[in-house]
Amino acid sequence: MKLAINGLPTHVFEAGDARAPLVVAMHGIGSNEDDLPSAYQPMADRFALAFPRGPLPHPPGYAWYPLIRFGVPEEGSFAQALETLDAWLDELRGLPGMAERPLILSGFSQGAIMSLSYAIRHPQKVAGVMAFSGYIPQLALDAVPEGTAIAGGVRVFLTLGSRDSLFPFEWLGETKRQLQALGIRPEVVAHDGGHEIPRPVMEAATAWLGRSFPT
Repeated sequence: MKLAINGLPTHVFEAGDARAPLVVAMHGIGSNEDDLPSAYQPMADRFALAFPRGPLPHPPGYAWYPLIRFGVPEEGSFAQALETLDAWLDELRGLPGMAERPLILSGFSQGAIMSLSYAIRHPQKVAGVMAFSGYIPQLALDAVPEGTAIAGGVRVFLTLGSRDSLFPFEWLGETKRQLQALGIRPEVVAHDGGHEIPRPVMEAATAWLGRSFPT
């Protein structure tokens, strides 16, 4: 079904098992809420899914925040995007059958960046992250209090293609090290594709999700 949640058009698919995780999947810059449901089809029978539209117009679609240069979000807009996501999640969790499910944030490109950034800022609200072709901006790292150790509270699946045309492949290792510094041991899957979610990678993510959050 399609709902307006905190003002954002959102596709919501409910899993039959009330204990199954709730997977939120956020699209990349210039896309919309219709972009990712087909890619997440391997999860549709086992997990609840929600696909929100980013709040800012960015032709031909939408975005979560603008950039001031490559890899660097505009600070005020980035903070507002995380606040918008927080309010959207509160409203989503208020829907029948959604409050008790483990929350998994995920997304592609800018959606992956949002997922990682929100999780390290609000680890008490997030059980896991699946980040497809993303990284953690320095702004998000700087907002984490020094000495913070998230430990095993947030589980992370992290992937990037060796032929990604937007993000340097070495960012995969850098993001892994940043998460480890916060006490998180991510599952890292490299692939030989570009800026995309290859089906075998989504199948690996689905298997990781099933192992990490059995129902």
